[in-house]
Amino acid sequence: MEWRRPQAEALLGCERYGEAETEARTAAESFRSAGDAIGAADAMRVVVKSLLGQGRRDEALAFAMKERDEAEKGLALAKLQVSVAEASLGIGSQTQAVAGVKEARRTFADKGAAAMEAAALRALAALEMDRGDADLPGLELGLRHAEEAKQRAVELNNRRLEAACLLLMVDAAGLHKSAEDALLVAEELLDVALELKDKHLEACTLSKLSAWNRKLGDRDRSISDAEEAWEIYRDLESPQEPQALRALVEGLLPVDPRRARRLCNETLARLREKGDKLAEIEVTRLLVEVLLRLGHSQEAASAAQDCILICKETGATAAQAALMVRLARARLQAGDVEKAKVMAENAWELLDDAKAARDEKADAMEVLCDAQIQSADLEDALARANEFRNHFAVAGDARGQAKAMLRCAQLQLEMTDYEAAFQSAQKACNIYHQERQKSEEADARLLCGKVLWRKGDHKAAVNWAERARTAYRELEQTEDEVACLYVVSENAARLAAREGASLENPEPAPRSARDALEKSLKSAEAGLKLLKVTTSAFPELHGQLLCARAQALTFKHLFSEALVSLDEAVLRFRELEEYELEANALLLACDNLFVLNRTKEAGEAAEEALMLYQHCQDLEGEQRARVMLKHPSLMATSRPSATPMAPMAPTVPGADVTPVWLQQADAAPEEAAAAGATKAVQRSAGPALDMSAVTPEAVKAKVRDIVAIVTDTDVEDIHAETPLMEAGLTSNTAIYLRDMMSKELGTNLPMTLVFDYPTITDMTDLVQSTVAAQAIKN
Repeated sequence: MEWRRPQAEALLGCERYGEAETEARTAAESFRSAGDAIGAADAMRVVVKSLLGQGRRDEALAFAMKERDEAEKGLALAKLQVSVAEASLGIGSQTQAVAGVKEARRTFADKGAAAMEAAALRALAALEMDRGDADLPGLELGLRHAEEAKQRAVELNNRRLEAACLLLMVDAAGLHKSAEDALLVAEELLDVALELKDKHLEACTLSKLSAWNRKLGDRDRSISDAEEAWEIYRDLESPQEPQALRALVEGLLPVDPRRARRLCNETLARLREKGDKLAEIEVTRLLVEVLLRLGHSQEAASAAQDCILICKETGATAAQAALMVRLARARLQAGDVEKAKVMAENAWELLDDAKAARDEKADAMEVLCDAQIQSADLEDALARANEFRNHFAVAGDARGQAKAMLRCAQLQLEMTDYEAAFQSAQKACNIYHQERQKSEEADARLLCGKVLWRKGDHKAAVNWAERARTAYRELEQTEDEVACLYVVSENAARLAAREGASLENPEPAPRSARDALEKSLKSAEAGLKLLKVTTSAFPELHGQLLCARAQALTFKHLFSEALVSLDEAVLRFRELEEYELEANALLLACDNLFVLNRTKEAGEAAEEALMLYQHCQDLEGEQRARVMLKHPSLMATSRPSATPMAPMAPTVPGADVTPVWLQQADAAPEEAAAAGATKAVQRSAGPALDMSAVTPEAVKAKVRDIVAIVTDTDVEDIHAETPLMEAGLTSNTAIYLRDMMSKELGTNLPMTLVFDYPTITDMTDLVQSTVAAQAIKN
């Protein structure tokens, strides 16, 4: 029965996996009956490859391990050890598989089976590369073994094995070296495919070329390669056609969405005529995505409903649930929260009953949590996320558990429970690290940085964001890398302020403050540089980085340069109709204009910011703008005096305090626009004290009166030993408190007053010591 094995291998090459499996199983039984253990092992290797081709990886691994355990020592056992290694990719621990394939390689070397030794070397390389760029040393070692296997194949003149090695090397070269290196390997592979006249291999190689050309930003070449690959798969009637069409459509959508839609519809018509329902499901899912991105929600819903019926008919539960989740997300975006909830709940139950893939369940979880958030019920959303976390933990789904924990962290951050948010995000980070999910691990690191930002631990926030940035840079996720740079820049600026950087002090800032300022400026400029070279546009992030650069330049007393960045930021936000962000930029410009003695322009900027805040109904932002407009310098420009005033040096509002944009010290990017000063009740603090002959009790009473005014609290409710930040004071009203105390007590107090002297008792001691020092100096 020797003829059955090559026939099965030929079917395998044509992607007729079901037929190949049947032929190989029959051949294996025939060889086993004839006592040919090596022939049986060869046939069983084809069975394993057939199962893998059908996506039945767990079944393939179980079959390979069973046959390996029953095999006798020698070449038959070694061949089955290679099959176990091939089936182990992407599944759990691979320690035993690595040990087995190494042993198989030694056996082949001892027996002089050079071709199988090269195949074992290739299988070993695939295992070493399996973690991708999450394990760079493993990637490097695997690439070296793949190159060695390829060289052996060349020496044996085995072009098929050479092609298999090159196919393995394409992505490894791109991840470990560069996209250009990946393209070089792919071009070499394409030459081999053309020489072998293997259309399946040619299409596969073109798909690789398309992906790496897209990485390099060569959209036209990427689309051309993807289209050629799709046409070959279409003509071959390959099961890979839907996947190839997806790559082509994703490339076309930004430049020619109508053609993308037309290709989906034409392909669907042809597949329906053929009766290929599984392929029809995949292409319909793609069409639904296209229609939703084009804004045709009704057509998308209709197509999805028709496809769901086919899914039920064919038992494609995961695809059915995925469509339901996608429609639920669309309903949510349209504001139909209740229908979105029902649809996502049904999808979750369907996936749970079918024990379906974790990714689809995690998507359903996110839609349900987002629906609770849109219902303005954060506590219920958090409770739901915790339920999902427990569900995934019991099911042993570590990635699902991590995703649920990350959602918990986001909700806890919104609810200002910073300790819990940090713990949840950190645990998610650890799980993703163990699961070798580098991108998701970086997401968790960035969230940790944002939590620490809100918590006020700016140094730690910088460290976490920088570690996330390193990972995103390796993954070539440009937008995420830029987001990290923004977080670094903002927190470094706040750290500089805390370390002593200021606008009014002519003396050089401390070294630690200068270093933090330099990091803030360099991070903002690095982010802006990345945005210039990326193929995608992120205008809002661009504007935020311009503001971050401006605040660093302001601290460095480069006011004119700061205004150039702010002018561009204002235009960016205006184009996006992001009025709150535009108003924030205008207030920052106001600070710089004052320093340059351009008080009229400063007043205009503050007035415009006030109107924008009023338009957005942002009461806190409006209050900040009003505080700026009440400054004497601005009032002088809008209210001409009947008596000419003598020239005087310009007074800079905020020059002796934290600048306006840093008054939101605890606000993360998404909350920055909404953060602001708490409106103080206008009450009199009484006459200023004569500090030349005043008792500590009188000072304490005066300080208590001022605190009561700023926090709008009754005097008797304010305790001398209670930290004022716990008594209702915010980062913005802390600035107002410092200004008012300096005026009423007749002494210049530090801008970090509330942070360095948190209680009334501490402030009283500071005032007394400051007055005593001034008296000695006088």
